[in-house]
Amino acid sequence: SMFGIMGGAQCLFVTFGAWLTDEFDFGASRIALVGFALGVGELVSSTSSARLTDRIGKERSVVLGAAMMIPSALLLAAFDSSLIIGLIGLAVFIIGFEYGVVSMLPLATQLVDSAPGKGFGLVIGVGTFGRGVLTIVATSLYEDHGISGAALAGIACAVLSAAAIAGFSRGKRW
Repeated sequence: SMFGIMGGAQCLFVTFGAWLTDEFDFGASRIALVGFALGVGELVSSTSSARLTDRIGKERSVVLGAAMMIPSALLLAAFDSSLIIGLIGLAVFIIGFEYGVVSMLPLATQLVDSAPGKGFGLVIGVGTFGRGVLTIVATSLYEDHGISGAALAGIACAVLSAAAIAGFSRGKRW
């Protein structure tokens, strides 16, 4: 699940700057402003996730985060030539990612009985691997299909993440 959620986010992390430059003629300072705004959204999402995750459960929260990524990336793919709609899609995608990944961290510590650090390290390592793999995939898709290609890869990864966590949780009471 961490492979999918981190890889999916990476699809847009590594391509949104090029998209803003290619489609809207953004320079480095304007891209930095967008990055800063996305960072604020991530901060709000990660700090507020504790309240909601504890209330609805870790597994549901991961699925919710991944589920937020899907329609928002579809929005970005469908309206890739609209700055405002595209940025809204990108922001919601990143907020969903952050909420899902932060909600997954406590699950990681429960993965290996009596070795929470090992489970955490494995999950983070798999996520990092996902980011590496999807960096190559997403940039290639961007070059061939624009931000829409990268967004569709992000959707596939979010679906993978939600399915993996649902499979992991099977038999647990949600």
